[in-house]
Amino acid sequence: MSLVNVYVPNCDSTEEYRSNFLDILCAVGEIIGQQQNAQVVLRGDFNVVFCDTNSSYRMLREFCDEYKISSMPLYPSSPTVYSYCQETLQHYSFIDYFCASVDMVPDVLRVSTIDAGNNLSDHLPVECISRLPKLLSYCRNSVNNAKGNDVYQLRWDKANLHDYDNGTYCYLNTIGLSYAHAFQNCPINCTCGKTWLIDEYHKKVLATALALSIPRRKVEFYKYWWDQELDEFKTKSNESHQLWVAAVRPMSGDLYDRKRTCKAQYRRGLRYRQRDACCEVSNELHECLMQKDNTGFRKCWNSKFKRQKAVHRSW
Repeated sequence: MSLVNVYVPNCDSTEEYRSNFLDILCAVGEIIGQQQNAQVVLRGDFNVVFCDTNSSYRMLREFCDEYKISSMPLYPSSPTVYSYCQETLQHYSFIDYFCASVDMVPDVLRVSTIDAGNNLSDHLPVECISRLPKLLSYCRNSVNNAKGNDVYQLRWDKANLHDYDNGTYCYLNTIGLSYAHAFQNCPINCTCGKTWLIDEYHKKVLATALALSIPRRKVEFYKYWWDQELDEFKTKSNESHQLWVAAVRPMSGDLYDRKRTCKAQYRRGLRYRQRDACCEVSNELHECLMQKDNTGFRKCWNSKFKRQKAVHRSW
């Protein structure tokens, strides 16, 4: 299956726009042509409303008909009927679409927007839920292969140490039952060489407890500059948005003003933390360079920016 992410410039009536639009369609057509008999999903910001009065849509419809692709409208259960909202100008439209091969359409369960208070974009995310059983094994293999290039680490600062303590205690208590048959004839200070079984069991216990209690995350999964105040801003933004939605989305009044204020506060908090984090890292790296501290420089750089494992080659 080919997943093609599409972005189309803002729609207008100029010849330049028409030329750019056709170039995009030709590029997508080349991608589809390289995957013989593969199912296709086009997704993204088309910046155009799908209606027959729109010339851009008519060109897109001809393209879809040629490649046997069908657009998928929002389902009635979608929380909104729009994916783009400009509240200041009161502009609302649905311009973010999923289009898929016609033989995939019967397997689509739902297409809907995701309306959440922590979304700071003027576009709402659009999700498409579908049954794809034939692709599950392929996707799992692809994900497993992709993980080989990522760096993961145990985040003890995010761990549930109480669960880890209970888990190791319970598992270690069963060691006598699990391995009693192997040591029932062994005297004290036995040198039969079976002690490796104890080491093996210890490793299994620790691995199980780690998997259940200690998050193993990719480097940069957590934002090192995130703090409790940002958590509060995010919670307030979500709560005020939910209250606004429950009140049938009024476009004026206290709930509307509170929603906009909380979202603006959350946005400013993110911007300031990101800016301060860049300055903090830059200053720390600068100090290491000034003091000619190569080890400290590498540690600081790797802790913030390292993404992939080093590739070792044998010549």
